[in-house]
Amino acid sequence: MTKYTLRILCLLTAIITLTSCDSLVAKFVNSDDVDFLNNLSPQKKESAQVNKVVFSPDYKTFVVTTRMTQDIGPYSLLDTNLVRIVVRESVEGIEESRRSLPQLVSARNIKAENIQKSGIKMLALIDASLPQATLNTIRDQVAELRAVFNSDNLYVSFMQGNNVSDAVLATDYVLNNHFRHARVDSVLLYRFILQKRDEMMAHQGPWADARKTILLTFSNERVYDEKTDSPYDRDHYKFEEILVHTDSATADPDFMACYASVRPLHETSDDHEAVVLHLFCKATHGIFMQPYNGTDFKNHFLNYFHISPDANEFTFENPDGKVYRGNHETLTVRFLDAHTDSVVTSFSTAINLGNIYNPIIVRGRSIPVIIIWGFFLGALITLAAWILFQFIIPFIRYRYFLRKYVVSYTGANMGIGSTLVQESCYLCKEPFHTGDEIVVKCEHTMHKSCWDENEYHCPEYSDRCKHGSHYYNRQNLSDPRNASFYLRWILLAIIAGWLAWLLFIIRRHTLTEFVANQVMDINDVSPLSSFGFLMGFFLTVAIAALSARLSSFRHHLIGILSRAIAAAFGCFVMFFIFDLIIIYSGAYLIEVLIAWVPWTLSGIIIAFCGTYGTRVRLRKRLLLPGIAFGILSMYAWWLFFDTELDYRVLLLISFIIYAVGLAVSIACISPRSERYFLKTQGAIKEVDIALYKWFRNAPDRAVTLGKSVDCSLQLSWDVMGEVAPVHAEIRLHHKLPYLVALEEGVYSDGRPLKVGRKLWLLHGRSFTIGNTTFTYIEKDR
Repeated sequence: MTKYTLRILCLLTAIITLTSCDSLVAKFVNSDDVDFLNNLSPQKKESAQVNKVVFSPDYKTFVVTTRMTQDIGPYSLLDTNLVRIVVRESVEGIEESRRSLPQLVSARNIKAENIQKSGIKMLALIDASLPQATLNTIRDQVAELRAVFNSDNLYVSFMQGNNVSDAVLATDYVLNNHFRHARVDSVLLYRFILQKRDEMMAHQGPWADARKTILLTFSNERVYDEKTDSPYDRDHYKFEEILVHTDSATADPDFMACYASVRPLHETSDDHEAVVLHLFCKATHGIFMQPYNGTDFKNHFLNYFHISPDANEFTFENPDGKVYRGNHETLTVRFLDAHTDSVVTSFSTAINLGNIYNPIIVRGRSIPVIIIWGFFLGALITLAAWILFQFIIPFIRYRYFLRKYVVSYTGANMGIGSTLVQESCYLCKEPFHTGDEIVVKCEHTMHKSCWDENEYHCPEYSDRCKHGSHYYNRQNLSDPRNASFYLRWILLAIIAGWLAWLLFIIRRHTLTEFVANQVMDINDVSPLSSFGFLMGFFLTVAIAALSARLSSFRHHLIGILSRAIAAAFGCFVMFFIFDLIIIYSGAYLIEVLIAWVPWTLSGIIIAFCGTYGTRVRLRKRLLLPGIAFGILSMYAWWLFFDTELDYRVLLLISFIIYAVGLAVSIACISPRSERYFLKTQGAIKEVDIALYKWFRNAPDRAVTLGKSVDCSLQLSWDVMGEVAPVHAEIRLHHKLPYLVALEEGVYSDGRPLKVGRKLWLLHGRSFTIGNTTFTYIEKDR
């Protein structure tokens, strides 16, 4: 394996690793898919299971509906005296800041509400002859039922010897004070069960407005006196017959009788009374329990009366500005005992909304405000780039130049390395004196003052001297020639990224959404196709303008726009096809492993279209780092994960980094010659004339062409040609040369150039004066 191939493989591995931080296209989760929601956050078995999550249209509030999977004892999750509620939210294992934490604003016991709406009332008939310890257990079991029933539809009544109390609401006072042993040995069990049944079915007393009634009896089935072996109730057998012969076919469907035996199992293995009560419960749609099982009892009557199993509904409110960016956000709610802080129950659910390029922002700032913020951020980045590449980097390079190439003259026979320093200035011819500052950038040693006066280069800097130049204007630090070569590329890339971001933010219905929704019936297509189109267009325009030289931009406007449109559609297609592949294949799990593909292809498309027809020759070993840098830029938002700034504003940073990264990678391989030549053909032997040297020595930075002896370039060799004394001139504008015809008879591409008309000299462009053809050439350093 070659060294070059190994570098490429390492680079691709790095790209895949970086892109696996998060899915580029995060899909919406169907919150009704309970299994999926619960599988996203593998945790231990919880007694509360999330059934569904519903958001309001503006995502300000959302409702989580839970279902209990096991009993939680006497706790009511809505009773703040007993339960303390703790809400936590994490993103891929990292706990979110409290600024973005949703607040629990209300809670509903849906099961209790549905019971009340159904008109269900329940009576717990208690045998007060039982031991106090047993009564205490029954009291706790009745208290648990208050997590299902409201305080106005759960009643208790006590059997005490030959009497039974009226039904009273199961309030805290009743639970704490009425569950007392009645100092009796027996109760008339069958009589009281039938008596309460008749009251409830006749809708007497508290049952007047009840549409459905439930009777739950707690007792030990003792109906016989063991001493006399006779029943306690003189009408015992009559009541027993009524209980046994109750017919389920004729029983009231809105009445249910259940029985909870408190006797140990080994004492009632073939007890006759247990059989009687079991038959009665079965005939009245109830169940016989030995021992009492609160979960079985609640599930039985809820199923029979068709009550929704949903237990509780919790409403949360998101803080303004909260962002859903396609991460797996896990919401965990824990219910702790208010006194011991032990966990009563908990539930968790994963919420996956929006994506990193089209986030959902809860009551975020308006689009105009975001644009203003983006304008200031873009201006700040532009200013920072200008200061860095116009002042800071040139200053650092100049300091390096001074340290390495500016030395003090020490006298005759002074040497720099193995090279002997000349004893006089190459420009002014004055001899050097000990202590003089001299420049040894090339073999043409000069005074530092002469170097500066000669515009920071030696007189021979051209084809004869390739190193004798380091331009730095200390008197005018804003001189455009001080700036780094990359400054124009970076500034135009920033503008391209800002324009792409601007249209990306204000877009409404894009071509991507239209094709996906209307034509292909797909609702979850990514907005990345829109990003590809916009970035492809604007960045290609910037790169094409720089590759073809800015000053000739208007002469190539149609061609540049054509290439930009081609690049825009090419990038659009790359992202759109990738998205369709992921959607139709369902390969969401490997999406993060292959998401770099459309980014890489789009970068190549932009680079190719932007440099097509120019002297820039793409080189993979230099282009791929730029593409990798661009891909990395799309995760710049992660650095600002927990900031106060609006996420849409921060997205601008990613757009700019991507544009600058790709533009700089192309700038690295773009010719940036400062050595200009005119190649002559025709009336003279072929020769390359160092045009740049003429510029330095010519007044007003203009090179004149003609037969006059005053011309910079005298065409004395063209004896037969029609050449005027001053026929044309070449001038520089921001290091870009252009030709101006001063007389008729200047031809370019076989067509005459009008007098006064500018002709920008691009590499390889030719023009003719008389019988001489000049070809403009740039030679790289």
